[in-house]
Amino acid sequence: MKSFIIAAQFLTRIPLKVNMEVSNEEFGSSQKAFIFVGFLLGGIISGAYYFLNFHLPPFVLGGVLLLLEIGISGGLLLDGFMDTCDGIFSARPRERALEIMKDSRVGAHSVTSVTLLFIIKYSIYSSLQYLNNPYIITLLAPAVGLWFLLFIIVFFPYARKEGIGKFFKDRTKISYFYLSSAILFAASWLVAGNFYPIVGILITFFAGLSVSSKINNFLLGHTGDTYGAMAQTAQGIFMLVMIFLLY
Repeated sequence: MKSFIIAAQFLTRIPLKVNMEVSNEEFGSSQKAFIFVGFLLGGIISGAYYFLNFHLPPFVLGGVLLLLEIGISGGLLLDGFMDTCDGIFSARPRERALEIMKDSRVGAHSVTSVTLLFIIKYSIYSSLQYLNNPYIITLLAPAVGLWFLLFIIVFFPYARKEGIGKFFKDRTKISYFYLSSAILFAASWLVAGNFYPIVGILITFFAGLSVSSKINNFLLGHTGDTYGAMAQTAQGIFMLVMIFLLY
């Protein structure tokens, strides 16, 4: 439970008013609860869709769901996504790209990339009413994103000598990923009752693996920013794949 609270406080802006001492070890190992935070985010988005679906036009509802996702997540992963796009698409050498990713200023590549990401998510959220089971997307997509983030932490090296992401990298265990995978696949079956989301997860995994491997080859590892970037990328890919499979 403590790991879940730590992870939720770090990854979301949900007002969990719990004051407690947190060691570096506890903070880093809270990654084992990322999958549960993903389901928490998905549950909130799913609940909003359930209650608002019959009261708002689809295009308005899509905007509300997107704003809700951004609001409750606090934009932490989006910040990493934007920083990564500025660095990776800068066409600069590795060291300069890493410097750009640390720069607090917003560049053209990040604005373009996050705008496209928002358009994709908004379009999918606005199309949920056409699906027999929209909760496959609303509930599972945030969990898939954080599950893939955990995969990057576990299996790829860290590109910097220090950083918030290194707290997780130095304290990760392969068992965290395997347990999270079992939970995700089981939940996918329970939500859908068929193999469609499992197929979507596998397609997302291999597509995300291709992107993350290219980033790894360029930066010689991943960073806290690319962790966020890959979580957002995986979530977006899963949403696109599932809208294709379910429509």
